[in-house]
Amino acid sequence: MEEPKGVIPILNTPFDNNSEVDKDDMLRQLNYALAQHPHGIGVNGESSECYNLTLEERQRILEWTMEEIKSQIPVVVGVGTTDSTADSVALARHANEKGAAAVFSPPLIEGKTTPDAVYAHFKAINDAIDIPVIVQQHSVVIPDTVLKRLIEELENVKYIKEERPINNGQWITRDQLLSDKVQVFSIGVQIMDELQRGAIGMMPSCMGLTRYVKIFNSYMNGDIATAWAEWEPMLPLVTYRKQINAFSVTKEILHRKGIFKTIRMRGAGLPLDDMELKMLNRLMEQLGPPI
Repeated sequence: MEEPKGVIPILNTPFDNNSEVDKDDMLRQLNYALAQHPHGIGVNGESSECYNLTLEERQRILEWTMEEIKSQIPVVVGVGTTDSTADSVALARHANEKGAAAVFSPPLIEGKTTPDAVYAHFKAINDAIDIPVIVQQHSVVIPDTVLKRLIEELENVKYIKEERPINNGQWITRDQLLSDKVQVFSIGVQIMDELQRGAIGMMPSCMGLTRYVKIFNSYMNGDIATAWAEWEPMLPLVTYRKQINAFSVTKEILHRKGIFKTIRMRGAGLPLDDMELKMLNRLMEQLGPPI
């Protein structure tokens, strides 16, 4: 099985007017993403509002995705939960059975975060599957000593998904010093710095996906000038999305593109108000297509 690398967008979860997961919109988003030629697809991450989905919904979303993709590119699956390692293990086993290329998880965001508890969480996931595990550094930060132990002692822990908001690039550099075994994904908020520091890929949203793919491919082919030329115009919109509400901004853009019928969320913040929409309009006009 091809292991993940490159640009792997984490799909948002669309909801209908009754707050049910909208399969048609989900598949429309997936096919839109596939048309931009990413290197993989991610589902059920934090950007997908995974903590507000039931286990059954998360499993159905993965099944729809795998049926549509038909092994064209790797699929990575978020298995993080608020407070249940057993649920994370169940999601990981399901992903393994359905043909996913890897799973990713942070520690339990409402569980114990002692070194032993964090280790036990990832060991349970590691021991339940035979595909790579991506350790997510975001909501609960894992100390280097614990991270190094996970990498050295757990066979399937091969990647870190580095999402710390402060000095993110420096953490990418430090993560790689922990072990020759580990490789690092970023989230693309500073893609040129992330690539220069050795990230093997990034997991953004579908916003700006065409440009992300072109930046990554250009950089890997040695065309640094083109990579910078694509990246610099994106910075204002990427920064705005991160500062306001990543869920709202991405769903608003997908709605405007005719991919999502609604911008409904499940407890992931407020929809954009008039002032925020005006700023989004301005930034989208400045950037121009494709967005």
